[in-house]
Amino acid sequence: MMDPQELETGSHEYVRQKRPDSPPPISDGLTELLVRHRVLHENRAESVALFASRQGVSIVDALVQLAVCTEEQLAGALSHILKVPQIDPADCSADLETLMRVPKSYLIENACLPYRDGEGTLTLLMSDPTLKQLFKDIVTITGERLNVVVGMRTSILKAIDEAYAHATSQMDEAELLQQELLNEMKDMKRSGSQSRSFGVLSNKGGVGKTHTSINLAYTFAEMGFRVLVIDADTGNADVSNKLRLFPIHTLADFLDKKVDIKSTLLETQFGFFVVPGKSGEMRLANMKYSQRLRFMKAFAQVGYTFDIVIYDLGAGLSLQVLDFAHCVDDVIIVTTPRDLVSGYSCAKLVFYRYIELESRLYRSDPEYQVHSNFEPWLLFNQVEKAGGCSEFYRSMVGAAKLCQYEELNTDLAGFELSPLLLGEVMRDSDNYIEAEHLHQPFSKTFPFHPNVQQYRTIARALLNKSLADPQDGRNLNRQVRLVTNS
Repeated sequence: MMDPQELETGSHEYVRQKRPDSPPPISDGLTELLVRHRVLHENRAESVALFASRQGVSIVDALVQLAVCTEEQLAGALSHILKVPQIDPADCSADLETLMRVPKSYLIENACLPYRDGEGTLTLLMSDPTLKQLFKDIVTITGERLNVVVGMRTSILKAIDEAYAHATSQMDEAELLQQELLNEMKDMKRSGSQSRSFGVLSNKGGVGKTHTSINLAYTFAEMGFRVLVIDADTGNADVSNKLRLFPIHTLADFLDKKVDIKSTLLETQFGFFVVPGKSGEMRLANMKYSQRLRFMKAFAQVGYTFDIVIYDLGAGLSLQVLDFAHCVDDVIIVTTPRDLVSGYSCAKLVFYRYIELESRLYRSDPEYQVHSNFEPWLLFNQVEKAGGCSEFYRSMVGAAKLCQYEELNTDLAGFELSPLLLGEVMRDSDNYIEAEHLHQPFSKTFPFHPNVQQYRTIARALLNKSLADPQDGRNLNRQVRLVTNS
């Protein structure tokens, strides 16, 4: 038995790294690793390697066939040596996006299975984590940082077969959706669309995110624009609840393929349209790859028929929310004076995802023009004293300058987080509650309230930036290129 004190504490660091193209530190083969940690005698290691070479099998198979150890014992030893979890492949749901890019024969040959963990991080389940080139290949193909876990070879091979059998129809659908998505983007360019999209998000609930979306939509509509609100807060449908809308069809129906996206459009009495969500539909909070493609295709399909599109995104920052946020032209982060830490965390996490997406595109296309400056809007809600947001804004800008994006170990340097001050909205709980009881936008219920003028000022600021910085769907184009490898 090995002595745990003799283990090399740094040997497992690569599984938690953030640099996508860094190889595992294990340069030795599997037998060398086992010898070094006194799991396998050096003489036995030579016979195992010779058997594997003569029989044309993997080292893992050779160890098992020669009765040196069982697969379970080997997986347990590697888990202990490398300080990584041992995972049952039956508990993993293979990542469809990666399966579409990696040949099945390659995964079988190397006994590995890519899947996403509970946090959405791409993870590679391997029977032999010393296969450094395999790790490099998967990172190069996906352009993502990668975690590694260990499992039993036979179980992984069975899981690969089951994953491809289950995913065949989904792959066919996803490939069709990819082409349709590219066609939608071409249609947008040909139409000369001048629409502008905004994503409203926060790191927690209760800060006024949906009120912001609704009142901005009402304000833009009052200014004469054709406005659409997409209730992308998957699972809560706050827009419909607050406005007491009773939609015939929702996003859930669209994702279940019961209707097309245009059939979900609901015209409100307040001058703007809504694509409603569905309350309590948690399936929408964990969309499959093909569903995300359909959602992005819908963004492109309906977006250019409106002047303004506002996405009311879910509270909290799942990978899905982050990616939806980066499909829009401008990100609006709603926070309050009591939630500055949460607001800053929101900005930082969105920024980190921005770096990852830009870096992935650059690695796949060195001629891609990287946009290194990320400028989210900050909206301070529930402010007690007029003008009080200036101090809060300066604090967050100062924190942004200290943002150590280098910890991502990206290939590219010079990324900057540059928050923009969108404005402030005063605290007035009683009147906002009254507007909710009437199921109306606050701006319609209290047209002469000072906050209504604030919403108008905010809308003009957004429009002025649109004129100064016409994005032409740049962010949505980036997401399309990432998912279609085009």
